[in-house]
Amino acid sequence: MGRFSRKQWPLATKLTITMTGLVILAVASVTLLSLRREQQTFKQELEHQAEILLNTLVVTVSDPLYFLNIDFIEELMAGLSEDEILVSGRIYEKEGRLIAKAYDDNLLTYSTKPDPFGQKLLQSTEIVFYWEKHQLLAGKAVKVGNQSLGAVSVGLSTAPLQQKIAVMRNQGILVALIAASVSTILALLLNQSITRPLKQMTEATQRLASGDLTQKLEISSNDELAVLANAFNRMTSQLQTLINSLEQRAEALHQSGVLLTQKVQQEALINKLSKQIRNSFDLDTILETALQAIYNLLQIDQCQFFWYTSQPNPVWDCVKEAKNPELPTGLGKYPVAENDPFGKEIFNLQIIRLSNTVEVNDPIKQQLYFSWGSTAILALPIVTKSRKIGVVCCRQFSSPRDWQDSEVELLSAVCDQLAIAISQAELFHQATSAADMAQERASQLEQALQTLKRTQSQLIQSEKMASLGQFVAGVAHEINNPISFIYGNIAPAQEYAADFLHLLALYQQHHPNPAPEIRQAAEDMSLEFLIQDFPKLLSSMKMGAERISEIVESLRSFSYQDQAEMKLVDLHEGINNTLLILKNSLKAKANHPAIKVIKEYGKLPKIECYSGKMNQVFMNIIANAIDALDDYNQQRTPEQIELEPSTIRITTAFTESETVVISIKDNGPGIPCEVQQKMFNPFFTTKPVGKGTGLGMYISYQIVVERHRGQLKCNSLPGQGAEFVIEIPGYQD
Repeated sequence: MGRFSRKQWPLATKLTITMTGLVILAVASVTLLSLRREQQTFKQELEHQAEILLNTLVVTVSDPLYFLNIDFIEELMAGLSEDEILVSGRIYEKEGRLIAKAYDDNLLTYSTKPDPFGQKLLQSTEIVFYWEKHQLLAGKAVKVGNQSLGAVSVGLSTAPLQQKIAVMRNQGILVALIAASVSTILALLLNQSITRPLKQMTEATQRLASGDLTQKLEISSNDELAVLANAFNRMTSQLQTLINSLEQRAEALHQSGVLLTQKVQQEALINKLSKQIRNSFDLDTILETALQAIYNLLQIDQCQFFWYTSQPNPVWDCVKEAKNPELPTGLGKYPVAENDPFGKEIFNLQIIRLSNTVEVNDPIKQQLYFSWGSTAILALPIVTKSRKIGVVCCRQFSSPRDWQDSEVELLSAVCDQLAIAISQAELFHQATSAADMAQERASQLEQALQTLKRTQSQLIQSEKMASLGQFVAGVAHEINNPISFIYGNIAPAQEYAADFLHLLALYQQHHPNPAPEIRQAAEDMSLEFLIQDFPKLLSSMKMGAERISEIVESLRSFSYQDQAEMKLVDLHEGINNTLLILKNSLKAKANHPAIKVIKEYGKLPKIECYSGKMNQVFMNIIANAIDALDDYNQQRTPEQIELEPSTIRITTAFTESETVVISIKDNGPGIPCEVQQKMFNPFFTTKPVGKGTGLGMYISYQIVVERHRGQLKCNSLPGQGAEFVIEIPGYQD
């Protein structure tokens, strides 16, 4: 059978091609041998002519080469150019350089470099032949005795050979065509008696292979072909009988297989749904699995699940579907009409089974199903334990469908499992809802407790800050009174001292020789030193009084700038006051290297904010940076500290969006990621017990984010320091 399945050429074609090919091959072989023999003969003749011509040229140019008779050589080259069979001629001197050549505008030439072919001729004692495509190049050395005078070469055209070969080739082709025509005619005559019956048998066999068992061969001859045709006819009759029997058995097996497959698929679907019920209480997952399984198994256009809802208005709510991707979605809510025939049958727990909606006799039902665009419908109701009504609806749109009893049975079993699953999911949902409500209530209580704790801590912290502010303001006031008195008297004291010293200088000028007692007293009190040091002493007292005044002013500014309402303030002044208060913590002490503060202030306008609260934010962040650097320095060697001193860099800027950006960055150990996630939570601290309350960063975050509608961010990587960025609007609404 496989031999006949491949496409082959007919026997007549093969026979014709074979005979024609053999004749053409024979003619081509004879022609090719003739061409080769003729070509060989021509080459020998051409080489013989070249040999005679070269011997003549050698004798002719011997004396001119010896005496370098240029005129004779030029005349010789001109004579060579007139010979039709010659296509090139060259004369070389004894070093192999080209001195003359025919078939060129300049017959005489002189090359400065030796020609490779000329050198080859000078080294050879025989004639050198070199065949090229269009010429035979031959050359020979010119010698007198053992002395080389030069060499000559000629090129003989092979055009006559090419013309002769072309004539013979054309003759061979003509002979081959005539022989092929004759052989083709003979093959066709032979085909009439042999290949025609074979062709009939071949065509009959191919139709038999394609399934046509009615083929009969009718051959009138009495030879072996007729015997073969009768055997073929008997074989087709037997095959017809055998195939009819096999088809009947195959149909019976197919029906049994279909029924068995349907049973297996139904059992698999029921088992899958049962497993889904055991493994999940998610109603959406159960519905999706069931609908997709029904859609794939029944090969329908659409499978949907509806819930009936009566409040506030009766609707059929399509919550899940499995459908042909080309169909539009049917999800959504559909109002229920007063005399809904579909709903009445579902409420009565009846199965709706319509193979062709056009054949429905009830005009109301027909109009309803026509509005749906369905040609066939199979719908089964589901009632849960909570008396909730649902529908599994299978629909066909392309053509009517005869719903089989096995399909209805399958869908009924699926709906029973769905009813169980939905009931269990409802119970699980009720239990989960009760647990969620209890958990939510517990979370609310926990949140209320945390809020209460934070509020209590904030009140305590606020009270502490208020008390501290009052105390600092009182101390600043008490210090400010005597300092004002001292500072106010320093200037007159400096003037009096200057007058006394001027008077003393005049006295020394006019009385250079005072009494011995005066000289002794001046030496005892180091009068010259007093004269130089006393103005410095007064200046130092003035500087100290000014320093105390600055500290007092900073304390007052830090504590008493109003917290109750926003004011336009200079944030740089608040940062400077904070640094002034913390100056003692920044100085170098025993086991406490100095911390350098680098201020990179931008140009800031006065900002509308709660200045006291913002000072508190600056205080918390800078104090934390100082603590972190102190702890970090305890882990470093003096060499490491000297190589990389501790620094706090404060940068301010005012952006185009009228936002103030303040960056406070240290070069400490950095803050781990897990700490960054919790650092703004209340009562979270990494400091030892008794050293930190865990409220500093939390309160700072509340001040920046909630009070000023800004942002407080931390940028840090372990080993690369920590940066706190404060962003607040320049003007509050």
